[in-house]
Amino acid sequence: MHVFVPSRSHHLLARLQHEWLRLDRSPELLERARGWQLPVAPFASLDELVGHCGRGAAIRGAHDDDEVLTALLGLARHDDLAARVLLQRMLPVLAACTRSASSHQSQQDALHELLAATWTVIRTYPSRSTAYVAADLTRRIRYTAFGRDRRRVRRDEPQPWWVFDLQLAPDEPVAAADELSDLLDLAERSGIDGDDVELARRLGRGDTPAQLASERRVTDRTIRNRRAEVVYRLRTVALAPAG
Repeated sequence: MHVFVPSRSHHLLARLQHEWLRLDRSPELLERARGWQLPVAPFASLDELVGHCGRGAAIRGAHDDDEVLTALLGLARHDDLAARVLLQRMLPVLAACTRSASSHQSQQDALHELLAATWTVIRTYPSRSTAYVAADLTRRIRYTAFGRDRRRVRRDEPQPWWVFDLQLAPDEPVAAADELSDLLDLAERSGIDGDDVELARRLGRGDTPAQLASERRVTDRTIRNRRAEVVYRLRTVALAPAG
């Protein structure tokens, strides 16, 4: 599988690709995808299914993949896995869009906006016949991310990829405060940055991103983005085999 990872935003895309490798190898998810009975040849992996979706065709302007993309978009309104397959299909397009940003921070911000917009567009795509579906997805994603009043766009927060990851493997209910304390202690011993651990402690105690942003003289979005990264690292620690 080949997804271009631009140097300025490689962390997010690399994590998405790492997650995809795990999903791609899941027999349970592969069986679920085969049950959709899509208009494609038999596929041996989820990544092969992405290939059937015409990975990269939006850039070339082809539309031989319209039928399968339309079928997946219909499923994606209620099926997280179908939405994740479509997100994987669009990653090369998002990477290309991100490259045009002029600085490290602007590339990071652009990628966050594009990922959130992609999830929203995929889950709410209208059920009607459209030609050049991949190109239409790209236009809608760019418009949702950059071309409209952001205050309206963000009324309903889309589910980012790490929420999808949690839904695939839900944890058993636990005593939240004790579990968080134990996990943060383990995270510190595992080498996670102390400032990240302290951020998680503060959020766990009920401090808001706005409070933390004011203290640190950064934007709310910076704290929310950092929180997302910390959540991902903590989940990696929690899922690591005991040694």
